[in-house]
Amino acid sequence: MTKITRPKEGRLLGGVCAGIARSMDLDVTLVRIAAAALVLFAGAGPLIYLVAWAVIPNEEDGSSFATEAAEQARTSWNSRKHGPTDPAAPGDQSGSGDTFNPYTEE
Repeated sequence: MTKITRPKEGRLLGGVCAGIARSMDLDVTLVRIAAAALVLFAGAGPLIYLVAWAVIPNEEDGSSFATEAAEQARTSWNSRKHGPTDPAAPGDQSGSGDTFNPYTEE
């Protein structure tokens, strides 16, 4: 059994079934039939598929939607926490350290 990745070639939707089939050395058609049965009969199939799509990494770059979203959120949080790194960034108060207050007169 190899590491599960979503392949670039042979995917129909997100490549989840193809990745599972490739990693478990199964026929992709059997995995797709099992996934369709989960969607039709169990009801939780679409949710399971979406979670698998978000978590299973892409074959070409090794990143998944979840890791990319987490990295983007971390970058956004750090820029808010530590302030903008560009001194000419919009919203910067020219280094005064004061925040904008619409209720004060200047």
